[in-house]
Amino acid sequence: VRVCRELQHQATVVRGGVMLAHALRESFEEIYQLAYRLTLREEDRAALLREAVVIALEQLPALQASGGNGSPGPEDARGLLLRGVAEAVQSRQRQRPQLTFDDLDAQIRNDPTNPDALRGIGDAEREQLLWDLKEGCLTAAVTCLPPGERVAFALLDVLGCDPEATAAALGIRTSALRVRASRARNKIVDYLSPRCGHVNARNPCQCPSRLGVAFEHGFVGPVAGRRALLRDFPAFGEQGPTHEPLSVYRRLPSPKPPAELLEELLALI
Repeated sequence: VRVCRELQHQATVVRGGVMLAHALRESFEEIYQLAYRLTLREEDRAALLREAVVIALEQLPALQASGGNGSPGPEDARGLLLRGVAEAVQSRQRQRPQLTFDDLDAQIRNDPTNPDALRGIGDAEREQLLWDLKEGCLTAAVTCLPPGERVAFALLDVLGCDPEATAAALGIRTSALRVRASRARNKIVDYLSPRCGHVNARNPCQCPSRLGVAFEHGFVGPVAGRRALLRDFPAFGEQGPTHEPLSVYRRLPSPKPPAELLEELLALI
């Protein structure tokens, strides 16, 4: 009897691992986009996703036990991964100080322009740096939010996920998710509306004029040797001001998830 129970347990573990691996393959683009909008650097988002997968694995036995048949469904497994990302954001927040909106202003807005910092940089590299600055600044604004609001904003307002399904995946009430997203939305709008040139062409913060300062402070860096050219970008000046702060996020190019990162995460399972 003991041997049979052990074999049944092992079979349950294997089924759960297979289901989680399948969910990771199917939802990797979504999970990676979420991590991309919550972190500033490739190494940080890779670390966030590794931690999220470990958390999902730790929570898998409880999900299997509550399922009755010993095997979660695909949406349950996807929910574990989304919840893993949310909990990993919380965990990493406790390990490092949170960026504030004042910190962000100090890095790229308070100093005078510095075009000399960009000497020797060609047009193609400057174009990529402008996109890095736009994406980096918008993402940095999100990282200034508390972890719960940050995840809610990225899922609902940036990625456009369904609130009911997302709340169920995260294991919280839909009303709680909406409140978090609303608070985040108000803070982002209050911050960007009077500053960002992508919202209003008359606003003081314009990426081309701030690029030298951002480069000097290390907020953006040389493209050579970095995994920056993941996607096909439109010309930087092609998108005009939106007059609506949230639509600036929705118009950002979607990232292309690195295949080797998926293989690394699957290996953890």
